[in-house]
Amino acid sequence: MYPNGMKLMKGKDYNESLSVSVVSPTTFHGGAFSSGELTDVILNVDVTIQGSQFEKAVNFYSRRLMTELFALEQANNVCLDIKIHCKTASRKKGDPDTVKTFLPNAVRHHKNNFISAVKSSTVSHRSVTLECVMRSCYFKSDHTMPKTDVKVGEGVVSWKFIRVKRNYIMHYKDSNGTSRSFAELPGINLAVGYFLDPGGAEAAENYLSLFSSSQLAATGARKKKVNNFVVEKMGKKEGDQEAQRVAQEAIIGGGPGSTIWEYPLFDPIIDSFREGVKEAVTRRNDFNAFGLCLPTCLLAGKTEALRDMWRMLGGAKLTEDSKETTRCGPAAYMNRLRNDGQVLADCCRNTNEIVLALVKAEKEFWATATNDMSKKTEHKAHVEKVLQDVKEIATVMHSMFWSWNVEILELAAAGAGSDAAGLNDVFYSLLNDIGDVTERRMKMSEFPTYEAEEVEPMSPKLNKKLFEESDSDDSDSDSDSDASTQHKDKDKDKTTPVKEAPFVMPKLDDSKCKAYAESLRRNMKVLKVLTGLVIGLERCAGMDVASLCVEHHLSTIKKRLDKMKEGEGLMKKSKKSLYAVDIEGANFFQKMEALNVVTAIGLLESVLSGPTINEILPGTGKPASSAKVAPGGTEVDKENKDLQNELLFSIRWTFDRQKMRELDPVLHAKVINVEREAMLAAKSRNMYAAPIVKEGVVCQYLVDARVDQALSGCFDYVLGGALVTNPFPRFVSRLRSYAKRLDWDKDDDELLEAVLGLAEDTAEEEEVENVDPYFENSFEGYMQRRMKELQEEGGEKTSNSKGVHLPNLKATQHQRERKLVVRSKKYPSKVVDEDSALMAVQVGQGSKNLIYGPKEALCLILPEVAHHAIMQLPTFTDNLKIPAAQTNRTITAGHCMRAPHFTEMGRLQGGCKLPTFFELQSDFVADFGMPQQVGKVTSLFSNHVIEFCEALHDRSRHLFLGLAIGKGAFTFGGGRFKYNYASVTSKKEHTNISNAIGHYIAGELAIHCLLLVPPLDDPGALDPPHPIYVPTVIRLVCFRQGPGTGESKGMKKNSALPSWMSNAPDQQFSCVYNEMSAAEANGHICGRTKCELAKEHGGGGGDPKLRLLYRKGRHEYVEILKEEIEDYITKGDIIEAYDSFVKVCSFNLEKQHEIYFEDPEDDENDAEYIPSMTTSLPGIYRMCNSVAGRLRKLEGLARGIAVLCDNKNESNIGLPVSYVSIAPAVISRINGKVLVDQVEFFVKEIRRILTSEECLCLDGACRACLALIPKLVASVRATKVRMATGGKLFEDGDEAGGLLADIMGLLEAVKLVDAKDVHFLQTDIQNAMRDLDDNDMI
Repeated sequence: MYPNGMKLMKGKDYNESLSVSVVSPTTFHGGAFSSGELTDVILNVDVTIQGSQFEKAVNFYSRRLMTELFALEQANNVCLDIKIHCKTASRKKGDPDTVKTFLPNAVRHHKNNFISAVKSSTVSHRSVTLECVMRSCYFKSDHTMPKTDVKVGEGVVSWKFIRVKRNYIMHYKDSNGTSRSFAELPGINLAVGYFLDPGGAEAAENYLSLFSSSQLAATGARKKKVNNFVVEKMGKKEGDQEAQRVAQEAIIGGGPGSTIWEYPLFDPIIDSFREGVKEAVTRRNDFNAFGLCLPTCLLAGKTEALRDMWRMLGGAKLTEDSKETTRCGPAAYMNRLRNDGQVLADCCRNTNEIVLALVKAEKEFWATATNDMSKKTEHKAHVEKVLQDVKEIATVMHSMFWSWNVEILELAAAGAGSDAAGLNDVFYSLLNDIGDVTERRMKMSEFPTYEAEEVEPMSPKLNKKLFEESDSDDSDSDSDSDASTQHKDKDKDKTTPVKEAPFVMPKLDDSKCKAYAESLRRNMKVLKVLTGLVIGLERCAGMDVASLCVEHHLSTIKKRLDKMKEGEGLMKKSKKSLYAVDIEGANFFQKMEALNVVTAIGLLESVLSGPTINEILPGTGKPASSAKVAPGGTEVDKENKDLQNELLFSIRWTFDRQKMRELDPVLHAKVINVEREAMLAAKSRNMYAAPIVKEGVVCQYLVDARVDQALSGCFDYVLGGALVTNPFPRFVSRLRSYAKRLDWDKDDDELLEAVLGLAEDTAEEEEVENVDPYFENSFEGYMQRRMKELQEEGGEKTSNSKGVHLPNLKATQHQRERKLVVRSKKYPSKVVDEDSALMAVQVGQGSKNLIYGPKEALCLILPEVAHHAIMQLPTFTDNLKIPAAQTNRTITAGHCMRAPHFTEMGRLQGGCKLPTFFELQSDFVADFGMPQQVGKVTSLFSNHVIEFCEALHDRSRHLFLGLAIGKGAFTFGGGRFKYNYASVTSKKEHTNISNAIGHYIAGELAIHCLLLVPPLDDPGALDPPHPIYVPTVIRLVCFRQGPGTGESKGMKKNSALPSWMSNAPDQQFSCVYNEMSAAEANGHICGRTKCELAKEHGGGGGDPKLRLLYRKGRHEYVEILKEEIEDYITKGDIIEAYDSFVKVCSFNLEKQHEIYFEDPEDDENDAEYIPSMTTSLPGIYRMCNSVAGRLRKLEGLARGIAVLCDNKNESNIGLPVSYVSIAPAVISRINGKVLVDQVEFFVKEIRRILTSEECLCLDGACRACLALIPKLVASVRATKVRMATGGKLFEDGDEAGGLLADIMGLLEAVKLVDAKDVHFLQTDIQNAMRDLDDNDMI
């Protein structure tokens, strides 16, 4: 970074001196306490300025910062993501510092604002941090520095990016030499750092001389603390030397001889580390907590705890041979992978910004084209330089990614503990998405070119002369070059002067640039997902290492207690002495204190609890009655004490989590009392023999829990394949999967009756008379008749027209074809339109409202939820105006709800009815007879869309985010063109928006918004009791039925218009309407006329073309779903695979066996296999109600929070950074109370799910998530207060986005692992998924 040293700045009467030092945690990078590879570099740069006036000295200091900042900016291919942070102390004590971040351009254009921020930071004794990502060559095992002249891409040196932070601290000396330091922590470079200057001793002495006045103040402050502690806590006099020693040791945490004992100047430093430890503990980040305990341990002289530090921070085998390659421990290994993944994602993001900025500069240059050759040359050189820099950056990213990719694959293959076993498929899939295995690099689009498009032709004569000049130039290398050159120059003077070749300005390939930038953005998103998963594993690994330390210390405590017991029999103890039996009754932490077992865990507790006198130690006790006790009982003291106890409890739960789970009042664990069960068994006298009654209870417990079967399966799994070095990860992972079976408290018949209303009919039971007048024409009535027909059939084999034989129903009557009848009358259904097979379901008992749709959509959706969602949209009677019918033109419009994700279906989710994400649709059906009316229909639809957007904002309290047009618009936050509310209502943009709608009228067009949804009239037990913001995609669809105009490419005159159905193959199977006319129109358009269900209900005939259209669409949709299932299973995303599987099964609701659909176009192909919903429903229900299913349902709530709190989309679930900004008119109507209520409900649900007994995986990730959610609530509450006082919605210092990103990353890991555990037990669904395509096994 400083190859030639730092150049000092000089001014009139002002001198500058600099010293550079490395500080913690970079200080400890090396053999024992690091992963072996450099990840972050943290430097302190102390700037001492001597001059007569302080104000000018600060300006001089600001110039130094700007010089350093712009120097980094010039190294475009070496330094990325450059920014500078100015911290200012908060006005309220205890609040975090206020941070202002400046980019180089912001400093360049707002220099005065930057200087003012630097002054504020300096006066408040805070450092200014310059941060960047720097390219570096690194080494692993050979410990030899590579050559400095090696270029990137030569393949000799491994390159990577590392994050560098330089903390600049100002010190001021006046003309008399009196120094004044503005350091936040005086002396930190000497406490936990070292100087890089050649004269290190001299630099250290000069540095220490800056704090001569501070040392006296620190000595006085320590003495005052010790005296207060002696008098108030110990009840002693100030002159008691022994009490002074004990008090000082308790306060500073170190005894005589330690560094902290000798230097009172370091007291604030060790206090800051303690605060850092508290912050790490509150975030449940064990790795960072141990990392901050390391300098505390060294300063306090507690070297006995270094072994625990080594286990966490390093863990590699220590050998004498420094060149021997050793692998670090799991916690350090995954911490390094996490850091490298975050750096890679930041590099992709920053490079994406560089490429897009270059495209913008190129566009502006050609927009203001000029003949000025100097500007052309300057722009050409700039573009070529940027492209070369981007190419070198990409080369380093490829090298770094491939090394990271290999290590992630090793992590997935090895399992890295049982917690990673459920993520191996996910790792393989995500890395395959962005990695090119053949070229060992990251996948990126073709690199953009910068070439001339047109070249002016030359005349043959001029071309010949140019070639002659070229030949003469080549001859200049001869020995008589000077003479020949002079001779040729004379000849040239006699001839006509040759015209120079015209300057050709190259042009940047805009499409390739945007494609390249998009590939970088895609890679960044995938890297963020991977990094989030690694964070969850890092938390688990840290927890495991801490537990290993506990086991080691428990054995040490046992040995010391045994030795103590042996000595107690040989000597008589006094009354004040402590016996071994007293220590045995204490808790783990008290035992460590009593037996003087120094551990990192003990240090953590002492750091959190602060200076105290342990009552269990001999010679100490309660304060004397004459001692002065500080007044207590105030609310502040109680809050601090509660917070301290909470932190202590969290530490203990970390290291003894099984015992603490029983004691934690938040966690409701079911514990079987063996003594009580044994007494009950003994009283009954008919279960177990009296001598072995306890053993019998325990054995019965193991058998009931199927522990024997689980152990057998685990051993078969471990021994069935290759014997790996460490079998425990695979064993524990499989054992955890078997444990999920204990969560299933309902059998299959109960689930069928609860969800579909189906129950087995027995001969003894009296048939309940059905009073529904529509029962004969209803879906349930058909099922009842069909089951009766199947029972009456003999053992004949039935087959379809394809020749695929169905099973013998009579032979498997009891197993496959039980007689099921509908007993639930809560959702009676009926066929209301036989021509289109349209069915209707009543919205609740006694309601006159109906929901219309196909049976595939109505099977699992709750009608009251669909009605509630559709009613949130603008109505066609009050808000929207539909053009009146005219000659040869009819307009029909209606709203519908698309079937939600299966985890949000009310019939499947026990206690949850309201979805957290809506997919709605508004149909605009235009039926016309003349080709000339196509343009008019398009214009009417464009006006309808704009009116819809305005009505959604004006007639409700919903939040309109944007109108999305083009590819990806049906995805929340996607779309090629986006318009916010200000653009939609602007007259200037009206024409552009109308043209875009007309161009994509047969494509994707949608409104993205947050619907303010009130609670249901009859909410579920787990539904939010207050309104929430539900992220919603409203598809705007125009069906044009009429002849075309022949203007479209490839279209004959008067031919049919392009069908919108190609963009939505599920249109005819997923939509439910609240208006029958709109539902009928949709059914006819989709070809759902006289189809199978209508024919079975008595409808005959029908249009064969429309029927073929329906069957073709059904066949294509099933094919798509099958491909999705295979793709999701391969990726390890089991939840999404189940969602597609539910949609496939919805085509087979009536039968308890598989059915086959014919291919309407190709008779040679096999029929499509469709599993039975009745058979698969129990497994679907259990997956839906698992921990994974519940967490998947929460993603909608998190998405709504991210839109309003995560402006930079750090969580990857909100609006993309490129999305159009939310209009001020929309921001002004955000309800802060609703936002806070939604966050609190989200946090409550996370706590309920992660602390339940069903959550068995990734304890470390769950624990970290539970620690972060209170911080998220506090951040959102602060946002609400700021907005209530007229502040902005988004500010740079907001933590909500980063916290939400961490939380969602941890939850994603838990969801994926839990889903895989549940799927392991679903053998029926596994077989059904495999049988979906016999030719392509999943």
